[in-house]
Amino acid sequence: MKHRIVIAGTCLLTGLAGVPACWAQPSLLDGEAFVLRCGGIGADESTRMRAEVSMYALTLLYATAGGAYLADVHTRVEEPLGGRSVEAPCGPVGQVNVPEAGTYRVIATHEGGRQEHWVELRPGGGATLSLRWAD
Repeated sequence: MKHRIVIAGTCLLTGLAGVPACWAQPSLLDGEAFVLRCGGIGADESTRMRAEVSMYALTLLYATAGGAYLADVHTRVEEPLGGRSVEAPCGPVGQVNVPEAGTYRVIATHEGGRQEHWVELRPGGGATLSLRWAD
């Protein structure tokens, strides 16, 4: 059975220069959640999100090669076999929940640079992936 999802985006102004923390969260369908949560602006939010790594299938960290954190990285996470996807402007931290174990594709684009990664995920798996772009 194919699932239809509705993306409900939410952005809150936090911390530095009004950079938004965003969530791209589809509605729950058949009890399954596929979520991309983005934020990490400011020390408090970043610390909290890093402390929650084990609660998510995947935590993404966005930075330059020199170590400066990045925000507004367009991020898309796709289910195996081209199923559902979630996407949002993300950074410096992104957190993904998946409805079931499998190989998911993460595509991130920043200032014309694109990265694509295939990652084995499971709900609450605690995986991390650092994405770095040239300074």
